[in-house]
Amino acid sequence: MISKKQFYEWAFIAIIGASFLMWLVGIFKDGSISQQFNVFFLSCGDFFADTFNVMGYSSQRDVYHNMMYTGLGEKAYPPLTYVGTYLLSRLVGMDKYWAMNDFRLMYMEPKLMIILMIFMAVTAVMVYEVIRSCKTGSKAVKICTAAAVLVSAPMLYSFERGNTIILTMFFTMLFLFYYDSENKIMKEIALISLAVAVALKMTPAVLGILLLYKKQWKEAARAVLYGIVIGIGPFLFFEGGLENIPQMFSNMQANLASYTSDDGCTLMASVLSFTKTAGEGLRMVVKVLTYVVSVAFLVLAPMFEKRWEQIMAVSMVLIILPSHSGYYCILYLIPAMIAFLNDEKHKKTDLIVLVALLFIMMTVQSGVGTLVANYHTAILLICAFLLVRGVVQAKRCLVDGLTTKQN
Repeated sequence: MISKKQFYEWAFIAIIGASFLMWLVGIFKDGSISQQFNVFFLSCGDFFADTFNVMGYSSQRDVYHNMMYTGLGEKAYPPLTYVGTYLLSRLVGMDKYWAMNDFRLMYMEPKLMIILMIFMAVTAVMVYEVIRSCKTGSKAVKICTAAAVLVSAPMLYSFERGNTIILTMFFTMLFLFYYDSENKIMKEIALISLAVAVALKMTPAVLGILLLYKKQWKEAARAVLYGIVIGIGPFLFFEGGLENIPQMFSNMQANLASYTSDDGCTLMASVLSFTKTAGEGLRMVVKVLTYVVSVAFLVLAPMFEKRWEQIMAVSMVLIILPSHSGYYCILYLIPAMIAFLNDEKHKKTDLIVLVALLFIMMTVQSGVGTLVANYHTAILLICAFLLVRGVVQAKRCLVDGLTTKQN
């Protein structure tokens, strides 16, 4: 029973569903002082800042040189996102926010919030549909899995942040499930989706290595072409046009330099969740370990037997490698999680991955979760699991190759 697909599916649905219900009960039981609001950043103390702040930066159409509110290090993303937030800024009288040099009070703008609520609803439906369509199994399993993901902790957190990570995850999922499709239209949509994801966040570019694993050279070339058009074209919308490209990379360097990997989904953050403090020696060890683990995942990925193992290994690289990897980046694991739940037969050791995914997705806030059953523990568990299984399968591939050669 424990190896059957249905056990993993319904265990995930039941536990995440129960966690969400407990979260709701806690919210209404304790009201505005409920610790359950801690599922959101600063307990909603910085509401929707990832949208409002970026609206402020982009509203003058000179985003890459804009020093308002924060330094240039926070203006380090590709221009596609900034085009969208510029259009949203058209709904608000920006003069008073420019004068304050602060954009966090934009939630008091009803016209803006109505449009944002519509966008959020549409985004939720898009995510629901892509998960439902990529999930295998009965209709009930598909619906319940998609619903469980929507009410999970990282999804709720990302909605509260107003971060484009949700859209980015949507497009990475389309790519990961259809880049090797026999349907030519869906394959092309997958390649375009990768380009859009990269144009939103840059880091999903690492997923393109999956095309190289399968020697899909033509598809990789088309993905690069789509990326150039979708990623570079929006620069022309801003003052300075293509001259903003080197400035963007300069801002990216400033962004990485300003984050020390102590927060979010990095291995350093996971270590600090247990040790609380770390000296320079430990920091250097963890930094080197992060590079080693990331390279190991990319080398071992083609040798994994299961599709979900390969997707999870490559996805972990774009989660743990950047020094600026916020909690919302954990959403990049959702496509791998769906592939994991789609697997028809599991090994007993796969329970480790199930437990880790539950730690990540559970909504209810508790003392035990804060200390142990959290996403930091989950990241360490998944990394250790993939490394061990990858080495075992690589050894098996080597032995099989030598045996075939001798015969």
